[in-house]
Amino acid sequence: LGGGLSMAGMAHGGPSAMATHQHMQPPPGTTSSTIPGMAPPPSAAALGADLLDKNQGSLDKRNIRNVASMPIIAIDLYGEKIEVASFPSTEEDDNKTAATEELGLLCKSLGQLGSGDVVLKRDNDASHRAVRRVLTKSKGYKSLFQDAMTTTDDKDAAVVIQSPFLLLGSRNCDQLRPVVKAKYNVSTDDNTAVIAPSSTTDDDGSGVTIRNGTLDGISAPQGDDFDRVNLQVNLHSSKKSLTLLPEDAVGILLSKAKSYYESKNLVVVEEDEEEFLEYPPAIAVPAWACRDNTVESLLDACNSNSACVYNRSVAALAGALLPHEVNDPKIKNKKQIVMHNLIQTLIKRFQDEDKRKQDMANKGEETARSGEVYMPLVVLAGMTPHGIELTAIQIGNVTSPSTVDEMHCIFGDFKVLSNVSYQLDTAADANATKKAIHKALVQLSEVVDDIYPELEEDGGIVTMLTYGSIASQLTMKEALTVSIQHINNDEPDAVWNDKITFTSSRQEVVALGTAVLAASSHARIRTNTNDKQPKPRPGLIVQNVAPNAVGVSLCLADPEKKQKAQWTLPKVIFEYDRNVPAGPHQIELCASECVALKIDPTIWNDTEKLVEEGNKWNTGKHIGEREAVARSLKVKIVQQQERGGKWIQVGSVIQPLTITSSQKEGDDGNDEDRIAIESAVLEFSLSPTGIITSTLTSDGHSIVQATKNARSNTLMYYLKWIVAISFFGGFLVKSYVEDKIFERDVNRLLTYYKNVAPNTIADGDINNSRYLVWKYKGKKDKLWKRLESKYDHPVLHAHEWPEVEVVEEQEEEEQNLDDEPGAGKGEDL
Repeated sequence: LGGGLSMAGMAHGGPSAMATHQHMQPPPGTTSSTIPGMAPPPSAAALGADLLDKNQGSLDKRNIRNVASMPIIAIDLYGEKIEVASFPSTEEDDNKTAATEELGLLCKSLGQLGSGDVVLKRDNDASHRAVRRVLTKSKGYKSLFQDAMTTTDDKDAAVVIQSPFLLLGSRNCDQLRPVVKAKYNVSTDDNTAVIAPSSTTDDDGSGVTIRNGTLDGISAPQGDDFDRVNLQVNLHSSKKSLTLLPEDAVGILLSKAKSYYESKNLVVVEEDEEEFLEYPPAIAVPAWACRDNTVESLLDACNSNSACVYNRSVAALAGALLPHEVNDPKIKNKKQIVMHNLIQTLIKRFQDEDKRKQDMANKGEETARSGEVYMPLVVLAGMTPHGIELTAIQIGNVTSPSTVDEMHCIFGDFKVLSNVSYQLDTAADANATKKAIHKALVQLSEVVDDIYPELEEDGGIVTMLTYGSIASQLTMKEALTVSIQHINNDEPDAVWNDKITFTSSRQEVVALGTAVLAASSHARIRTNTNDKQPKPRPGLIVQNVAPNAVGVSLCLADPEKKQKAQWTLPKVIFEYDRNVPAGPHQIELCASECVALKIDPTIWNDTEKLVEEGNKWNTGKHIGEREAVARSLKVKIVQQQERGGKWIQVGSVIQPLTITSSQKEGDDGNDEDRIAIESAVLEFSLSPTGIITSTLTSDGHSIVQATKNARSNTLMYYLKWIVAISFFGGFLVKSYVEDKIFERDVNRLLTYYKNVAPNTIADGDINNSRYLVWKYKGKKDKLWKRLESKYDHPVLHAHEWPEVEVVEEQEEEEQNLDDEPGAGKGEDL
């Protein structure tokens, strides 16, 4: 590092207060030794399964190796200003050597990109040509930045696409919130060609119109997963307007953020090269935007197989716990590592807990939770112009920062307990914002009290950490203070009270934390386990919870009978605050159960009763009813982003109990071309950022065939039992019969000896008789002939011998000497 590692406290009296640095001794648990170089770059052998981030499903060993020589670009897309940070590559190049970095921290803030708007020059031929080139060829971004993008807010000189990330994943303009609709001119004319340019102009002169469309460019919107909200941009008054998807506009912002690394680090590249497009991006997404459609569209906009998406609150905590560097006032050109007060507070919490456990161990005392790992709790509060979120996170695995990797992850484990978020409909309404914050705090406190009842015993909440812009942090702190007072109005709360301290953070902590999380996912930050035999592990391991709820809804209306479509209430599959990744969770759909459900929809959430009622319809005489309901069954997956809010459809409506016949596979898919099947299995999985993965499987048997198979299976079932009983029962009967025959022959032989050879050694010798019967098993005729020739008498059965008369002997009279005279006069013996 050059100079020694000195610690300093960073005092934040509030977001607007200037950071003051007070030099002090290193707190226990840290070290002042020189920080060695960065960990060696990940290799094919080093990247074991334990180093892969389970929360990033698309990130595998190959993707990590392919981008190991490139910097990671972290982007806080949803903030008031787009913050950009970077983490260097793990390999040497001509411009920079990451492993010999003089400074202690490799994670760097690149500054602000500006607002989240795409501002393009209006009525400029070069601008129009540059945008068209990017849309058609996916290259020419440098020309786009130079010739098309501008910073002016003059409507006559520029076209402004405001916050295009708010449109990501939207399938219909009606699904957009009023605050989002207010940014654009909304067209009521559905465009049937998203990819093809349109000559339609907007009405208000802003140059941007949003409308409904589809991806195939032919059909009209059908309310399925191929629908898209698209942007019609009238960039040049004498040319046709350009059609952009929200992913295209967001892709321009992300590419601009990636190009920041070259400009800030003075990387020398060829003029026409756009190597920055290959840089792996990492994006922080707030909980209120963690929807399946939104995150999938965001990943499409990244146009990278190594892109990572993280929860914004988790990234804020990782960035807040990241030390930063200041100039050493004593030594020129030297840097000091400055620890935030929050880091020192957490370290002291761990020390106090270790001391308490040691004291109890010395006294021979044990608590009911002595075996549990202590993890202090921090509540994070963040606000953007479009939403608020509160998150409770436990922190564990404190390390002594003796390496560069450990310096970036002083605390190696984050465990998210709960997350509550709300999207704001009116950003300018201060009262509505405060009500949303109060509602979120009440819900968060209830969930945390239920999940973590020992919080008061463990010292309560360490702090409430605010993040975002200075103005938003002040607003959040003020609203939370009032909300805490309201919670304690009726009855004082032992945890959620005015003793909770507030800690502010720098505006760039989200981008910095995103860079740290991405570096850990890419195995660029690694530490070792605390076992007797240490093993490599990711520098930061995060256990997330679901930021939303996922459910399934059914519709059994028969379109042939023109019945009105009525969807059942969603059956919740994944609830809020469930540990994620979650799944796969299976739902078995049976035609017989659907018949019962159509008669009584109230049994949808009663699994036992549904199965019981479904069995009544699982017979051959109800094939017609099962076929009809299988054709009419429709299923849709829904997602709820806000607790108690509206359920939003994800993907297209599916018909799980029908399949297309192979003979008519190329037809238009009418009901007549589909075959009703008996059952299917629907599997769900949920990622930490709200992406839903679903799989539908079935055996493909029609209901008639399934009924026949069921009958055949029943017959085969009973036939197997009959064969088994006959097989094993035959052995039992055979054994029983042979045993009886054996005993009969032994008795026959004993009776023979008794009659023909009485008082001989063979008479009454049962062992000898059993041996002879066993010896001549299967050839007893030979035994009988030998005995007959020896004793000159045929061998009869035991009952064939004449009965022997038994002469009863007369009993002698007993003489009682006591009755004789003179008895008892003798001497006693």
